[in-house]
Amino acid sequence: MAMIESESDSARLDGLIRSLRAISRSDDPAEIGRHAGRGIRHFMPFDALVSVSVRTLPPGRYKVTRRMYGDRPMRKAIDPWREWANLETHTGGLIGEAIQSPHPRVFSNLYLRNDPALGDDVAQFGSCLAVPLFDGGEALNWNLLFRTSPDGFTASEVELMVLVSNLLGQATRNMVTARKVEELNARITAQLHEVAQLQRSLLPSRLPEIPQMEIVAHYQPCEQAGGDYYDFTELDASGGADPTRPWGAIVADVAGHGARAAVIMAMMQSIVHAYPASASTDPDAVLEHLNEQILCKGIDRTFVTALCMRYDPASRTVRLASAGHHPPRLKKPGAESPVMPLVVESGLPLGIEPRLHLSVSETRLEVGDTLVLYTDGVIESFNPKREMFGLSRLDEALHHCSGEPGCVVNSVTTALREHEAGVEPADDQTLLVMKVRG
Repeated sequence: MAMIESESDSARLDGLIRSLRAISRSDDPAEIGRHAGRGIRHFMPFDALVSVSVRTLPPGRYKVTRRMYGDRPMRKAIDPWREWANLETHTGGLIGEAIQSPHPRVFSNLYLRNDPALGDDVAQFGSCLAVPLFDGGEALNWNLLFRTSPDGFTASEVELMVLVSNLLGQATRNMVTARKVEELNARITAQLHEVAQLQRSLLPSRLPEIPQMEIVAHYQPCEQAGGDYYDFTELDASGGADPTRPWGAIVADVAGHGARAAVIMAMMQSIVHAYPASASTDPDAVLEHLNEQILCKGIDRTFVTALCMRYDPASRTVRLASAGHHPPRLKKPGAESPVMPLVVESGLPLGIEPRLHLSVSETRLEVGDTLVLYTDGVIESFNPKREMFGLSRLDEALHHCSGEPGCVVNSVTTALREHEAGVEPADDQTLLVMKVRG
């Protein structure tokens, strides 16, 4: 095992390790640069250090980004990563000569005065080593090391300095990139949070009081902002209370998820709420109108599955139309009662074809019946083995439930979490549960 030969060797190694540890803890590029300069100085002493950048500048022009005399800055430092525009641009002088070629250079018998960029800051130093720092194959940054001696640098030191400076420079660039990514992620997260707040505000703040019907809704976006949508509308509302007045309901699922889906969902909500009062309230007519409006917006690569329902409390009749959406599940009274789909002939999803021809199915509900509407995210949820939750597990969760809306939501969501076993849902999950009361 190699031994440290002297106390000075040990001190240099200890100083280098301290600098490297400090670099690994820091996320500030300017601070990393200072630690890197101290680390270089521990195993290759220098009397002054000047850092230069030519990034984004025309040929021959440069900016001085750091000046160090020993461990101390020569002048009040400006953070080049944050205040690049405030740094003065120079040409010519010692630095201008050094950056002409992407190769290290040694200047001897220097004692430089009246330099256009350095002035008399380095007048007492007799030699300089200019080291290029490469980024993307180009020498975009330089370190200029000064020593008092007129012949202060050997060939072996030049080779070592080129290697070490570039390794430390790469570490600094990585930290700059990481900080930019973190800042960008923070901005995106904040924007998504705002989109999510807006999107959730468009869902019903409270569910309607439909005569002889109890309603519970469950909505779980897979990201901050989702693309599932549900809503209720009182139909033929001519004023005054009328317990026999029909109600309309819609459940929709925008393809995809995240901010794009949330924006399209918001657009859908505005279309639904702007539906002409004089137009037909039949479910197929509503969906065909939605389809026309979505296509008019000219949004590419977007489609929406939707289920529209008209419910008549007087007759307990449900009229349904589907645009590519899964049919509701119907649970009869009793914990062990069968679960069955309502037969609905499904057409194409919204936003694909300009002419949408949908059919309407009609079903009369009985007292105690529970109707469950849902979106793809429920049955297409995966477990660690990449197995989907599927209709069979949904029906099983409904089968072992009393049929009360709260029990339905609890049973289905519990089964979903057990099935997923920690796997994050890949799509938004919505349940709309409606039970007919006597």
